[in-house]
Amino acid sequence: MKTKTITISILFLFASPIFADSLIQQQFELASEARQQALAEAAIPINRKYLSYLEQLLRRATQNNELDVAIKIKAAIDDLKITTTKDSLYIYVGSWMLVDGDYKDVRKLYKNGKWSGQQWPADGTWTVDEKYLTLHYANGRSEPFTLPMKDNSLTGTNMYGDHLTLTKIRK
Repeated sequence: MKTKTITISILFLFASPIFADSLIQQQFELASEARQQALAEAAIPINRKYLSYLEQLLRRATQNNELDVAIKIKAAIDDLKITTTKDSLYIYVGSWMLVDGDYKDVRKLYKNGKWSGQQWPADGTWTVDEKYLTLHYANGRSEPFTLPMKDNSLTGTNMYGDHLTLTKIRK
């Protein structure tokens, strides 16, 4: 009996720090991810204003035949679009309710570009560009949802032209 008690005590003594580290590691990763998501959300309106201003400057530079400046502005616009698209992915990660008429399903979008659902089809990939968040299915079909989000929702259509709604329910 003493041997069992000592063995169990030793197991708890060594196992506790391992479990504590993994829990702390998980909490650290969640906090880091939440920070990245909050920063991305905060940057969206700032980047939109900056992009709008750069586009106006580009038109003026082109009209005034200042091609060197126009090239620099165009490069800044391209960099901003790439950065904005990459950073904005964080705001789409999480759980969403997909509604297609009477059909409803939860879609979980992961930061690795994959998604999963509770009903068939149960998985696929997703992408974001300047205009759309698109769910891609294994059979080659895709469903584009128009950006930006309005009231935590996106609207889109499927290949049959049916109206779809994707509403964020959790981060």
